[in-house]
Amino acid sequence: MIAAIQQRNCNQVCILLDAGFSPDTWDDFNIPGLVIAAQKGYTDIVEILLAAGANFATPGIA
Repeated sequence: MIAAIQQRNCNQVCILLDAGFSPDTWDDFNIPGLVIAAQKGYTDIVEILLAAGANFATPGIA
């Protein structure tokens, strides 16, 4: 999922989400895919992840 996000591959992101991947996937540095997409300006990916239920909250932080 992270690779598809980094490559701005909307189709692959949608396929992975449909296959059951979580929209809250994190990379090896604990950066959420949603943040990666936002930092790169990939608004299309951000919209897809948000529509799939991606969460802005960081686990363990209220």
